[in-house]
Amino acid sequence: MEAASYYFYFLIGIVGVLSYSNKDRKLTSLLHSSKKTDSLYTYKKFISLDSDTLFIETTCLRDSVNSEEVSLENPIVLNQSLIFCHDGKRKKESIHCVRQITQSTYNSGRILMAEDVVYEISVISGKKGSLFVIYGGGGCNACGELYELYDLTGKLISSSYASTTKDYCTYGNSYDVFKKYGIPHNASTGRHIQVYPQGN
Repeated sequence: MEAASYYFYFLIGIVGVLSYSNKDRKLTSLLHSSKKTDSLYTYKKFISLDSDTLFIETTCLRDSVNSEEVSLENPIVLNQSLIFCHDGKRKKESIHCVRQITQSTYNSGRILMAEDVVYEISVISGKKGSLFVIYGGGGCNACGELYELYDLTGKLISSSYASTTKDYCTYGNSYDVFKKYGIPHNASTGRHIQVYPQGN
């Protein structure tokens, strides 16, 4: 287990600037960039609240979807994964469960890619606790929408995922969750981080 953990931290490179407390040194190692090739690359974004941090890792292809396809993305997102940490230690990881579709690209032929992409992550707090918020949707020509709430341990509390043709995943009720955590239902999403497009 120790060897596997060392290999994970060795693979990834710094993409943000953190202070050098013991906790933040562990978080810095998780921000190291993953594998790169000429056409594929992976980047990470994160948001923290006290000792809890959510990372989202996005793997992209340097290519564009043909204009007649349903979900247009540039660059193309192949997959995204969520990593939840506490005190700098990875506690939970999951591949994000958006639907995969096959589409034609300009340079790579037909490939399997994510139909919808996480655009933003945020933290919202109420009188009885805080939540990580995930928001996303489809590219141009698509009408998909994704909205999820996770507690700070990485447990999925509420999920609403509607793709271009149907509802694929509905779990829990955001109104009831907000009430439980003492969050006004019309509250803003608080601090937020843009995930896609990558930006700075």
